[in-house]
Amino acid sequence: MKKIIFIYGEPGVGKNTLVKNILNNTDNIRDLLNINTENISVLFGLDGGYRYETKDTRSISVIKGIKEFKNSNYELLLVYGDIKDFSNKFDSTLIRINKEFPDIEKELYFLTMSDLDLLYERLVKSKWFQSNYDENKRRYPRVWLDIAINYIRKTMNRLIEEGYSVKEIDTTNGYNIIDGFSKSK
Repeated sequence: MKKIIFIYGEPGVGKNTLVKNILNNTDNIRDLLNINTENISVLFGLDGGYRYETKDTRSISVIKGIKEFKNSNYELLLVYGDIKDFSNKFDSTLIRINKEFPDIEKELYFLTMSDLDLLYERLVKSKWFQSNYDENKRRYPRVWLDIAINYIRKTMNRLIEEGYSVKEIDTTNGYNIIDGFSKSK
């Protein structure tokens, strides 16, 4: 059966590194994550994804990519998640995908770090943040990170109700799969 894994988390949490490690099976990560195939495709490349102006352009691109995957020989599709996938409770990209592709198994990976101060340090050093440092520092102070993570947690819980499975992975020091997904920490 074909499977899609959507990977979410704040900048600096290690989404790109996780994808590379899965593709290369670094330290047998596929065993840890119960991935039983080498036949893997990635949607939106290995550069951390692409930015879309609206949720509609993002949604159209994701659905097109999944249709291509469905008709391909690949068994697993890794998708860099974007906050736009969550927008609008009744028409989010993920809810549309769940309805349009019921025959494909879907899972959400939520990458976190138990040390949020360290995550914020990584965020501030990222290319994205550095590209407009002063503006980003103003718009995204440290407290923003707590609010953003809490929003993702609430959305993930709503998606569990829609039938998605969620795997939380702490990337502070390697990959620690957290048992039982919780709305807030």
